[in-house]
Amino acid sequence: MMRICGFLDGVGTEVRALIAAARDAGALGAKLTGAGGGGAIFALPAQGQEETIAEALRAAAHRAGLTRSEVFIAPVSETGWMVEA
Repeated sequence: MMRICGFLDGVGTEVRALIAAARDAGALGAKLTGAGGGGAIFALPAQGQEETIAEALRAAAHRAGLTRSEVFIAPVSETGWMVEA
């Protein structure tokens, strides 16, 4: 679908590199997410592997020249994901 929409590289070399970096670092899964305004991925680490995955993503972003990228570790509680202001 991305190629049909004009993105010659599909989801993009950078996004594929980030997904591969997360998976190579042990993520249980990783995928493209967002509404099409830029490359964003979501990676699911095993419990206790959050920082390992985050570091792998930071390194991959640096290698890809993504100087404005950020990596967030979202806390998850036993009752589910809660966002508090």
